[in-house]
Amino acid sequence: MIELTHLSYSSISHYLNCGKSWQFKYGQQLPEKKSSSLIFGSAVHETIRKHIQGQTSPRQAWRESWSKLLAETPDIDWGSDNQTELFNYGVKMFSDEDILNTIQSLKPLVVDGSPCMEFEVSLQVPGVPVPVIGFIDMLQTNMIPIDFKTSKSSWNQERADKELQAAFYLAAMNQAGMVQLPARFEYVVFVKNKTPKVQRFVTERGAADIFRLFNLVGEVYRAMSQDVFLPNPTAWSCSEKYCSFWHECSQGGKS
Repeated sequence: MIELTHLSYSSISHYLNCGKSWQFKYGQQLPEKKSSSLIFGSAVHETIRKHIQGQTSPRQAWRESWSKLLAETPDIDWGSDNQTELFNYGVKMFSDEDILNTIQSLKPLVVDGSPCMEFEVSLQVPGVPVPVIGFIDMLQTNMIPIDFKTSKSSWNQERADKELQAAFYLAAMNQAGMVQLPARFEYVVFVKNKTPKVQRFVTERGAADIFRLFNLVGEVYRAMSQDVFLPNPTAWSCSEKYCSFWHECSQGGKS
């Protein structure tokens, strides 16, 4: 039986997408290759953080962030992506006027002289003995948290309104006395079209959303505690290209 010391938004989402993959990653802690999409997204996050915290130009911050991640992550699954083309796309992204204006318009809350980024929150869910932890990408002066996303396709308001992540972070901030419900959450989405573009969506969560979240987290925790790790062959990630544990899983090439 797996002993859980904490949960996180990312691990719960991973479990909901595929319990078997969660078992391989979090339970058995099997080595996992980092995909090119994950590396690109991480570099975008780091670029914004470096620029806002250090006033480094976005293009310079991108170069530094990309080089740092490649040096720290030797085993990257590039798939059909080209490393040089991805780097150049990042340069193009952080040269785009709309994207630069969006980044410049962000107003982070400043605490002890530093912008409030990668802000840790912890949520206590009734009936779940371990905390649910997470890190908010940026907290704004108006106390609306922001999460930065990279996506191969455009978002719409309906998708932002359905995202589970917003409920996690707003529930944790509500417990800490930082916001009152209903409260707002913002997504800033960098879309990897032929021409890069940026989208912003503000979404709201109320008490009913938090209640549903608590019920879901409770169900997930009980399933994990009982070693229920079902594969999900209908998940978007269930393929040799997207699943790091394809060959360890009975759904994959080997049993």
